[in-house]
Amino acid sequence: MSQILIALGICMAGVFMIPPQATAQTQLQYSQLGSSAQSARMAVPIKSIEVFANSAMLITPKGADAKIYWMDGIARMGDEISKGLPKNQKDAQAYLLTNRPAIEKRYRPQIANAGQGITLGLKYGIEKIPAIVINHESVIYGLTDVNEALAHYQRVKQGQAQKPQVK
Repeated sequence: MSQILIALGICMAGVFMIPPQATAQTQLQYSQLGSSAQSARMAVPIKSIEVFANSAMLITPKGADAKIYWMDGIARMGDEISKGLPKNQKDAQAYLLTNRPAIEKRYRPQIANAGQGITLGLKYGIEKIPAIVINHESVIYGLTDVNEALAHYQRVKQGQAQKPQVK
C-alpha cells in the first residue's frame, strides 16, 4: 500500500481523462480549458464529486457535497494504534488481542474509507493527489478547493458543447 501512496504525489492543476478501461464517458483534455460568455449560461449537471487526498491537505469548502477519500487513512490508523501500545512486544501482542474488537470498531470507517479510495483510485487511474473526480468521468489534479475544480470542469464541458463536430 505504501507504494501506491508514494505513487500518488502532488502535481499542477489540470483536467485529465479517466482511462477508457475505467469509463466510456467523454474525454477531457487540459488544453480544452477556457470559457466564453455564451457557454457560461449552460451549466452541466453534477452527479458526483469524489476527492482523493491525504490528511495534510485542506479540502475546501468543508461542507462540500463531495465524498472525500483519505489515502493515508490506514497509515494514520497504524500510527495512532502504535502510540498506545506497550513497548515490549509480548505486552503489545497481548494488548492487541485483548482490545482487538474495540480497535476494529473504532477504526472500521477509516479503514473502509482508505480501502475504497485505493480501489477507486486504481479504477479511475488516479496518478497523483490531490485529485477530484467529477461525474465519474473527469479527473482534476492539484486542486483542494472543490468549487474551483467544479468551475474548471464546467468550463471544459461547456467548451466541448460549443465546438462543432468535424466530419
